[in-house]
This record gives sequence, structure tokens and C-alpha cells, in this order.
Amino acid sequence: MRKARKEIHDFLKDENFVSWVRHPDAGADAYWEDWIRKHPDQVKEVKLARELILGFQYQHTFNLPQASYDHMLNMLRAKQHSKVYEEKKEKSWWIRVAASLLLLMLGGMSAWYITQPEEVHDKEPVSLVVKRTQKGEKLTVKLPDGTMVKLNSNSILVFPAAFDTYKRYVKLEGEAFFDVVKDADRPFTIMSDHVQTKVLGTSFNVRAYDDEADLLVAVVSGEVSVKGKESEAVLLSPNEVGYYYKTDSSLSMRQQDVSDLIAWRHNILIFDEDPAEEVWKKLENWYGVHIIVEDRQNIVGRYSGRFYNESLERVLDGISYASEFTYEIQENKNVTIKALPMKQSKAS
Repeated sequence: MRKARKEIHDFLKDENFVSWVRHPDAGADAYWEDWIRKHPDQVKEVKLARELILGFQYQHTFNLPQASYDHMLNMLRAKQHSKVYEEKKEKSWWIRVAASLLLLMLGGMSAWYITQPEEVHDKEPVSLVVKRTQKGEKLTVKLPDGTMVKLNSNSILVFPAAFDTYKRYVKLEGEAFFDVVKDADRPFTIMSDHVQTKVLGTSFNVRAYDDEADLLVAVVSGEVSVKGKESEAVLLSPNEVGYYYKTDSSLSMRQQDVSDLIAWRHNILIFDEDPAEEVWKKLENWYGVHIIVEDRQNIVGRYSGRFYNESLERVLDGISYASEFTYEIQENKNVTIKALPMKQSKAS
């Protein structure tokens, strides 16, 4: 029987996990690396739990008393994921403190808070809103300032319940299209990995998946400033795309038609000379399925096509003719891909 999926609070309550994050060693590294390999669908939960625990390490820089530190960590680990908790979380002082610590994990989104004069720390900690989509899901979100965000599949958007008087910050993992309300006095900033995207009011797309080598920002209207951790800011205009390359932390800009890059928000799935492995990955993300490819070495080539609001069956039918494979969609959302017997015999 498959074990129940672990949520973030499960990791926070796990003594071994917390110990590994705070005091890693060879044995613990081997155990948790093996666990992650066996549970690839839990990578995001592991990452967020690690970052939340590590967020407490700011105590060493800002002299948080050890007793307060231990108390808040213990409270987090003891949290129960229940309806009662959800109803009471706004009234619970410690979860609001936890939210402010999560802001620390979000880098630039919260650095302003811990660097303010001491009296500022007496103010109400920031309350966060987290919106998440699973594979096969999309979601439209309205932010506190009226900005509209369409969140693509397998993505996470984090933002304050109320924007600060002088700042509008959000954190994105995955892909989203932003239609930002113009406010000349308050730039709108998106933190994604090591990239900061800043605008006053415009529409643009950000793609920042953890498992992809590049991060990109495609501008539809207005101007967008994109800055990497170790690169100078690049100013983008309509039909310009900024590419951040994670391997060397470089940032480049090119002019191109961005319509294909934002087609997903109109439910248009596009393959543009994509290799088979990229096709399977896109289909998994788009339809929320798990694809098992048999005879992987016999299914090669590149695929192109546009599919508007089509079912998975129609898409697979369309691309299977050219590549000579069959497929089976099972009730548990597993999809098995097999090369045709004739092609197998030719390859052998």
C-alpha cells in the first residue's frame, strides 16, 4: 500500500528531518537523498520545509533569544493540519510570527522588515497568502492592489494579505502571467529563484520552474526590469524576452514574438520541435498525469503542433502517428507509452 503523502507540517514535526537540515552529516545526507529519489513528487514540500527551518537561523545575525527561537520552532512542529487550526490561525500570535519568518525565507521580499528600527518590530507581523496549483490545474488570483495573476500548473504564488504602504512584493515558483495595476509610487516586484522582476504597471509572463535550466520573463505591454543575483538589470519592452541561465547566473535579452510563450493562458498547448522527453514533461504538467514510457530508446524525434483546449487523447493521437507509438490511459492517471512492434524490430 502506498504511504500517505507528507505535507510540510509533517516534515517540521520529524525530528530526523529537522536534525538533518540544521546539522547535516554524511549518513543523514545519504538517507534523505535516497528518500527524495524515491519520492520525486515531494521535492517542493521538502524544499519549502527546509527553507522554513533554515529561516530560523537568522537568530544568529539578529540575536533572537534562544528561548524564543526554540519555542517558535516547537510550535511550528506541533502544528496540526486541521479545520480548527485554519479557523484559528489569524488569531494565533505564533503563526503570524512564523509567517514573518517565512518572509525571511523569501529573500528580498522581507529584508526590509528585519533591517527597520527596533520600534518597527512591535507592529503586527505580515500575514501571508499562499496560492498553489497542482499539475493539470490553473488558477486566477486577484492581489490586494487589484493586480490579476493567472497561475499555471504546478506553481506557487506567495504574497502578503495586504501590501505595504511603499512596496508590492510577491514570490513565484513556477509560471504565471501578471497584469499589474499601475502605481508610480509603488513598484511591483516578483522574486523568483535568484531573479528579481520589477515593474510599475504592465503585463508580462514569468516562467521559473525549479527543474528547468532557464528562467524567462516575456513582456506583452509596458516595460519590465529584470535583474539576476550576479548580473546587471536588463530593461525589457513589448515582444522582448529576458533569459536567466542558472548554470552561470548570466542574463540576456532577445526580441521575439511572445505569443507562443503566453499561449498557455488561453489553453493552447504548443510543441515547437520539442524532443520526446520534453513532450512527456509538458503533458504531465498540463493534464496532471504520470507518463510511463516503455522502449524509451525507440521513441525519438522532435514534435511540433498546436492544440487548443484538446483532451489528452486527442493530443496523443495527433503526435503518435508521426512517432509510431501506442498509448494507454489508466484510471489512476498513469499513461503508458509503447513503441509499435514494427519499430521495435527495426531498432533491434
